Amino acid sequence: MRGAPGPVFFDRGIPDLIGCAELFGLDAADAATAAAVHRYNDLVFMLPSWPEIYATDTERRMTFEAAKAFGERVRDIYVQLGYSVVDVPRDTIVARVRFILDTLGLVGNGSGVEDGRITKR
Repeated sequence: MRGAPGPVFFDRGIPDLIGCAELFGLDAADAATAAAVHRYNDLVFMLPSWPEIYATDTERRMTFEAAKAFGERVRDIYVQLGYSVVDVPRDTIVARVRFILDTLGLVGNGSGVEDGRITKR
């Protein structure tokens, strides 16, 4: 995505694989090497554990407590790798999107948020 015309957001990154490997008792060496070689922007947004919106289903089977602990470990991994972690506040989807865009200096640059969607003007 290096040549993309605008910002690109990833829900998960290579550093998350270190946490996944640890969670399942696997060797994390390859994930750690990949995370060191293939870096993202230094700014990483993390959303808080939020019990009111957490739900389990056939794909997401972790308890809230386990998911929270995993999220905290992944956060620590990003910090250890030298990323600057920004905590996104608990708020509405639109407010969270605005927070992220504002933090990146993208609000007012022809971008906006309408009904939870990012728009380019």
